[in-house]
Amino acid sequence: VLEEAEHFLPHPFPGVRLLAGHTLALAHLLRGNRGRAGNLLRGLLPLLASPSLASFLVLGALALDPPEVRLLLEGAQVFLPREGWPWGFYLLARGLGEGDEACLLAAHGLLREDGALYALLAESRLKALGVEVEAPLAPGLAPGLRPEARAFLLGQAEAPLLRLLGEGPLPSLGPRGTEALALLLAHKEGLSGEALAEALYGEPNLGALKALLHRLRGKDLRVSCAPYRLATPPPSDLSAFLKALSQGDLEGALALYRGPLLPWSQAPGVEELRLELEEALRQAVLASGRLDLLLTLAERLGEDLELWEALLERLPPEDPRLPIAQARVARLRREYGV
Repeated sequence: VLEEAEHFLPHPFPGVRLLAGHTLALAHLLRGNRGRAGNLLRGLLPLLASPSLASFLVLGALALDPPEVRLLLEGAQVFLPREGWPWGFYLLARGLGEGDEACLLAAHGLLREDGALYALLAESRLKALGVEVEAPLAPGLAPGLRPEARAFLLGQAEAPLLRLLGEGPLPSLGPRGTEALALLLAHKEGLSGEALAEALYGEPNLGALKALLHRLRGKDLRVSCAPYRLATPPPSDLSAFLKALSQGDLEGALALYRGPLLPWSQAPGVEELRLELEEALRQAVLASGRLDLLLTLAERLGEDLELWEALLERLPPEDPRLPIAQARVARLRREYGV
């Protein structure tokens, strides 16, 4: 972005220069370079007219010095309509520049529909000031904004952590909680109490199950009952993998399948699900007959003779991977006594 946008700064049309400058200033702020962002904005201020003023207020509040921010806000008061998202930008800029809680709360209300990302900025600053907002946006927007805002359940050597936008790890769900999360994610239609307890404990221990679900609800996982299911499932690699597989997107499924489901778990239901997921992926890749998919999965699973044999059958004689496949097949056949 930095390299491409700079070419448009000397463009003859002011609107193009403003767009390029806005993009560059934002990129510099995201990289933590407030000084360069501020210098860019100072060069653009003479070009600003009332239609474009609102878009630069928030950047100005983040990048310019306080006297410059005050002048920018004074000009905005004259030209901006006192309603909708333009006034929301003004209130947000003022709240950021002055730490004004009332302005930040008002901006959050005005921007949450038409400017959700800016409302999220107001929400973050309010949280830093110790002020809570009604119906916060962060939990809903986090999955799309940050890749760590999801549950990673495939190929983890230990119980994974859940993260929310801008925050550290949530309190661990614990091994049993993580197993329950995986089972509920895989069964969107829900599970009866007996079935979920059997899957977790190997017996219908409903008392232990109810205590576990109570702890999970205390950690913001909404689990409804009759049957037990996740009312708002958190984004996860498991759900994305199942969706990709069901849609025939084998490249996507392979990218998500970094290893077995919760390999540390000995819960009967998780062990069964782990085998089902791997076998479903194996059969889909074998049925596709695609060299790239066969090679990827064969390497990922390592010791699967059927996959290596299928790969060996399809590799042309001139392919440099042929000797590797031949050696792996020969070794596995010896080890398996085939």
